[in-house]
Amino acid sequence: MKLFLLYFTFFIAAMFFQTHLSAQPQNYPRLTINIPGPNPMPDPERTGLDTFELLVLGEGLFEEVVVLLEADWPDYVFEPNYDLMSLKDLEKYIQMEGHLPNLPDAAEIKEKGIKQGEMDAKLLEKIEELTLYTINLNKRIEQQQKIIDQLLDTSTDSSVAE
Repeated sequence: MKLFLLYFTFFIAAMFFQTHLSAQPQNYPRLTINIPGPNPMPDPERTGLDTFELLVLGEGLFEEVVVLLEADWPDYVFEPNYDLMSLKDLEKYIQMEGHLPNLPDAAEIKEKGIKQGEMDAKLLEKIEELTLYTINLNKRIEQQQKIIDQLLDTSTDSSVAE
């Protein structure tokens, strides 16, 4: 039934949104939905349009999108042998490159766009790294608090002895 609804949706879109099925040049997707308005056709040389099955020129509204990712999900960040960059090295990298490691810069995204599944995985990697930084910082704070408590106890004991 879901497959029928999907095909029916594309059929309706073809009827109402000036859809071009087979009249597209070879380097365009099989189905293009051109919603009326100022939606310039992207340059196929820049975007690699021939690799897509569906192109929507304009905004889209979806209740849900499921991305099946073939790449690794970043659970590897929590493996004991994961090489978490030090905060000093991270700061230096950001100062030099202007963005986080393993993420594209703004110019690359503007030129090539993003693959949503891959970007979600990279962003989750950064969230998991932030979680590790937070855990490590919390451990340091707890250690420092123990030292402070010991110093206060020692200070209180020595003032009582006087």
